[in-house]
Amino acid sequence: MSRMIRDWALALGVGFLVFWLADVLSQQGGSSARGGPAPAFTLEKIDGGTIALADVRGGVAVLNFFATWCGPCKAEMPEFSAYALAHPEVKVIGLVVPSNEGARLPEIIHRFRLTYPVVVVDSLTERAYAIHVFPTTVVVKADGSISDRIEGAIDGKTLAKAVARAGS
Repeated sequence: MSRMIRDWALALGVGFLVFWLADVLSQQGGSSARGGPAPAFTLEKIDGGTIALADVRGGVAVLNFFATWCGPCKAEMPEFSAYALAHPEVKVIGLVVPSNEGARLPEIIHRFRLTYPVVVVDSLTERAYAIHVFPTTVVVKADGSISDRIEGAIDGKTLAKAVARAGS
């Protein structure tokens, strides 16, 4: 019995180490790391047209990756909308992951009164930014480098502090 417990403990320990190391490596190096260049994208806006990261260059940009099924994502949406209205010099962009609610996205945007453009993120962009947690907010400096990356829901004060660190 003690050998089986030892084997299970060893397997769990190795599994934990592998997942921890993968998470650490995804946060360092690569193009989605703090200080590194923000990966370029051109994506379709929900209300028509496209938006590219290059379109917002020259000012601070806030990229908010979210999912329509994500409770914490929905909880922070009013904070992002209020911030976007109060700070038009900061380009806030919502990047929603595709889901089976695609046809309902305009309704969802209206219901949550989003005041900033929302695009459907493709898997290439999602991988480039190493998005594993929803919501994830990435703050991009005017020079195109990543200033901050915050996983999990944030409030308006946290968003304002992250933008201030980016030099807005």
